[in-house]
Amino acid sequence: MDQAVIVYLILNDGQFGAADERESIYALEDRLEKAIEDASVGEFDGDLFGEGECILYMYGPNAERLFVVVEPLLKSSPVAAGGYAIKGLAWKPIRAQRKSVLPGRSGLPTHSDVHAAMTITATTPNSAISSKSATR
Repeated sequence: MDQAVIVYLILNDGQFGAADERESIYALEDRLEKAIEDASVGEFDGDLFGEGECILYMYGPNAERLFVVVEPLLKSSPVAAGGYAIKGLAWKPIRAQRKSVLPGRSGLPTHSDVHAAMTITATTPNSAISSKSATR
């Protein structure tokens, strides 16, 4: 798998998220894994919880096609509100200085390898997923 979509979800408690928040993320992960498998665009590799965020790791031969499959699920999930995704080559380090995209906070995430960015309006109230492509 040459490319990655890495999704950053912001947790409410600043640490590992509340139990119901983690359960919602696990349910989202199940939907992402099934969609990726059904579309044969790669694999869902797992998560990492801590320091007020959950990071979801997905890999495939084409990050754009992978993101097209997972984007609707992210947009429709309330637990993804305020999160963002970075698309790029899996072997390149993704070093992002995250700035919140929650309503009332400033900025989009920054990344030294970004060549394109777009904001995606989620279908849930007051939520957004931002997408960044990371290539050089």
